[in-house]
Formats: sequence, structure tokens, C-alpha cells
Amino acid sequence: MRHPAFKRPLGKPRVEIKVKGTPVPKWTSFRVESNGFSVADSFEVKLPWDVTEKPEQILLASTPTASSLLVKETNIPVEIWLGFDVPGLPPVPSRRIMYGKMDICRWNFGPDGEYVTLVGRNLAGQLIDTKTTEKYQNRTASQVAAEFFARHGLKPQVTATSTLIGTYLNNNHSNITRETTQWDFLLYLAQQEGFVCRVVDDTGYFGPRSGIANLNAEPIPFTWGVNIDDLEIERGPQAARNIVVEVRSWHNGRRIVEKATTRNHVEEKYIQRFTIPGLTREQAQKRARAILAELSAQEFFGRLRTDWQPEISIDRRIALYGVGQGLSRVYYVNRVTVEGSLDGGTTAEIAFTSTYLTDSGRYG
Repeated sequence: MRHPAFKRPLGKPRVEIKVKGTPVPKWTSFRVESNGFSVADSFEVKLPWDVTEKPEQILLASTPTASSLLVKETNIPVEIWLGFDVPGLPPVPSRRIMYGKMDICRWNFGPDGEYVTLVGRNLAGQLIDTKTTEKYQNRTASQVAAEFFARHGLKPQVTATSTLIGTYLNNNHSNITRETTQWDFLLYLAQQEGFVCRVVDDTGYFGPRSGIANLNAEPIPFTWGVNIDDLEIERGPQAARNIVVEVRSWHNGRRIVEKATTRNHVEEKYIQRFTIPGLTREQAQKRARAILAELSAQEFFGRLRTDWQPEISIDRRIALYGVGQGLSRVYYVNRVTVEGSLDGGTTAEIAFTSTYLTDSGRYG
């Protein structure tokens, strides 16, 4: 029986990596992990490093008289672009799969040569690293979201709201903004409005899930034996046995984090994080257990590896074929990891689940 599947790429992957807007002349490997909601996307780029007196490019070299900007500067922008060169056809336009800032720069000098590794996150990392100390009771959630995004150079894509933030807060946690980061505060506001909050490329999104591009697009077809290199599917015989619910709160000036799972030594397949201010430790644990019970319908999850294609997205559902009744179905994507190397080409690992995770489902 023939099943639908998008075709594997016929051309050679085209990779361009930019550091502070400058394309690097050489690269060794890269890895980009897209997580969707609540946590930042991350990247790791490995580049050759040259110790010489006359470098081809000072960006990737040590010299006796000059220092690379990787040595001197912080918060360096990093971009990763992917496309294809197809013989006899116009090249597939490049797509920027990562736009972020470098957190760590690590040099290695050894028998395998010299190289430098850049590790960082997308622009959500700036919101995660910034504490907020202001009060916003007399402003709306959308006003605060637009302001936070603008402060960090993000293009705001914000749906207007009308409820004042003070309406959400009571006397027990009116000082939440003294005890949390801009990111956690935005996640809290999004939950109150029934919205989602995320950063994609250079855009900050704060609005309903229905406004996310590709969410209702036709699922991408994948067929075992056709366009899948490796596939794993798991079903928990006990309800939600691989889901961990984490409730984050603040009470009397103290940060509280409580987890709930259905077994003591669970392998953390999915983590659901919720920001609910004003809870005591006992209340946070009770809320975590209640949320875990609601997620007990989560039954199927897995991952597949395939060649990277521009259509693959954290927002795009996939349709799985060729694995029999019950397993061949439509799944939601909750993580995409794209890896590339000079020898191994460019691949994508797609983590999927049978039910749309409501906040920050994370596989792995």
C-alpha cells in the first residue's frame, strides 16, 4: 500500500552561519533546538580556529597583535540559515532557523586541531535573564508584552487585551514583579488571558494559539520506509507516567518550585511548566497534582529522524503512515532539533505527541 510522504531533498544543503552579521568562511557543525513555548530555543555552532600571524579572517583566529570579537565582546548575535542547491533548478531560498545571542564561547586546542564552539539561545534568553522590578497593576497584559519585546529589539506581534493586570493580583502576591523575570511574568500574563507567549526569530508573539502560523496547516506526511531514517513511539501503560508537571510560584518573597509525577524516579519525557503566583508550597504541590490528573490522557509520544526540509516546523503537525492502525495518525510537534555537519549533511529530529501540550511540553 502506498502512503503519502514528502520527497527527500534532491539537492545539496546550503548552510550559512553569521556572527554579528558577518558570514563565517568555514564551519564544522551546528545544532539548533526549537522548543516552542516557555523555554528558549538553543544553538551550538562549532567553527575552526586558527592560531597564526596572518589569518584569513580575524573573527576565527588568534594572532600576536589582534583579538577576535569572540574574545572581546559579549551578547554577540548569531544566525544560522539553511537552503538547498538543486542541480538544474533554481536554489531553494534560505530560511533562518536561528537568530540568537551567544552565551558561551569555548576554545579547544588538542590533537584534533583547534576549534571554537559558540553556545547560546534565541532572543527569548534576554527576557529570561532580565528581572523586572516595576509594578504594572494599572496596565494591561498586552501593553506590558509590547513594552518588554520592544526593550529587547523584538518586533511585537501582540493581541490587544483590556483587563488591567491588577485584576489578576491579590494582596498575597501583588509584588510578583519584584521577584521574577520578564519572561516568567509574561508567561503568567499569557495564562491569565488564555494566550501563549513565544519568541520566533526576531518576533515576540503574545496572543491566542489560533493566531500562530502553520498550526492549522495540512500535516506533513511521514512514512516509515520512505522518508524516515529512525522512529521511536512510546505509549505509557499508566496515565501520564512520563509527564512531569512543574508549578512555579512566589509567596512572601520566596520562589517556590514544586513537581508532580506518577512515579518517584520518572524519566522526564515531558515537562509542563506553569507560573501561578501567590501559592504556598503545599498549594503549589496540590495544583501540580491536579494539573497532572488533567494531562492523564497523554498516551502516545515519540521521535523520528529525517532529512531537514523547510516545511518542518515546531508549529506544523505531522501525519505518520506505515506503522499500522492506532500508531498511524496525526501528531503534534513539540520539539525540532536540526543538526548539520560537513560529513553527515543536515538532519532533523522531530519529537511528537498525540495530544497538544498546553504550555511547555518538552521531550527528552
